[in-house]
Amino acid sequence: MRIVILWLAAMAALPVTAHAQPVSAAQASDEHIEAFDRSYATSFYTFDACGDAVSGRIYRQALVERFNNCPFTAPAKQRFRQRTAAQRHRSGEVIESMIEAYGGLPIRLEGMAMTCREQQSTRDYLALHARLEQYAQGAIKADAIVPAPCDADVVTP
Repeated sequence: MRIVILWLAAMAALPVTAHAQPVSAAQASDEHIEAFDRSYATSFYTFDACGDAVSGRIYRQALVERFNNCPFTAPAKQRFRQRTAAQRHRSGEVIESMIEAYGGLPIRLEGMAMTCREQQSTRDYLALHARLEQYAQGAIKADAIVPAPCDADVVTP
């Protein structure tokens, strides 16, 4: 449980700004990258910590491709690259610690309503998994995996 709490703390440590109001196109192109940051970070919890690291890598590849197709400024894109590199490092450490603490990946992660297997057998997860496979084969584009607009407040798989 301590490992999962550390994991959640690492996710919360990502820089996030309050944005209750819709953002303009200018703001989206300049600074509104937090939803992409959060989606990248939580993908480790959704996929990797539940034993589906391959899908996690494919999802993050599609997310980065979708992000790169948005009209964000060069400094915003650089911040995203720096944050994702730091997140990969932190998440790798947390997952390694989790494996050591549990003797493998846990069956149910703290805060999840279902076990990992239950989650992975849902219709939504199976549909996402099929799209991820299609994306990996080049049959569909990143926006089929990450359809959220560039100025979205939430980006989910």
